[in-house]
Amino acid sequence: MNYFKTVFIGVVVVLASLLTVYQVYSSCCSMTAKLDCYVQSYVDQGMFSGAVLVAEAGKILLRKAYGQTNIELAVPNTVDTKFKIASVTKQFTAIAIMQLQEMGKLTVQDPLSKYFPDYPHGDKITIQHLLSHTSGIPPAFGPNYKKESIQSYTLEERIALFKDLPLKCEPGAAFNYGDNNYVLLTYIIEKISGITYEKFLQEHIFDPLGMQNSGCDDFKRIIKKRAAGYSVNMFDERVNADYLDMSFDVGAGMLY
Repeated sequence: MNYFKTVFIGVVVVLASLLTVYQVYSSCCSMTAKLDCYVQSYVDQGMFSGAVLVAEAGKILLRKAYGQTNIELAVPNTVDTKFKIASVTKQFTAIAIMQLQEMGKLTVQDPLSKYFPDYPHGDKITIQHLLSHTSGIPPAFGPNYKKESIQSYTLEERIALFKDLPLKCEPGAAFNYGDNNYVLLTYIIEKISGITYEKFLQEHIFDPLGMQNSGCDDFKRIIKKRAAGYSVNMFDERVNADYLDMSFDVGAGMLY
């Protein structure tokens, strides 16, 4: 009985939320106003804080910031506030790999052993397996994650944390999402290019595209207009996010 009561209450809350969004949205006129109303409805419910850009056929419909970059200091977000993008980082790492393939410096069918000769099962694991999370390599969120993720590492030290762990499955047999695949891709990028992952992205992606507000995050570095991170606790209260050393998430979640 309690289960059905909980489900019913949950449905009522969702419907009430959707009704609020619809009422606010329908009261707006232009598309820009409607988009603004739609986003603002989530801001008012404490469900969004950030910057939004909506464009169609080259025309900007909405470019606006919402919420605060630092709640404690009451600093509002701006359209050029720098936000950590977490696992969206992986898409940039994948682009770097594909650029190296276009340069003729690798192919995605290359085995990991070509670049990391002593990696266990490296002759079976390909770059394609790493890109598609089908390598069988265990994910980063193991039993020691809390302790490991707050320490600083060189790339080799970071790889050593999982290098000798048994595979979860044979390479190519199943999808197992995990950051460690992209840590290894970062190693390959640096080994082939002869420069750091950060420099490669800057020279081959960020600078050519004019992405002046993107880069590799570093807790110790002074990065102007970097947003503070927050999470929600078990009491549905907003709290400061746990510390994560970006060297732990290299190539997998370190960009802003």
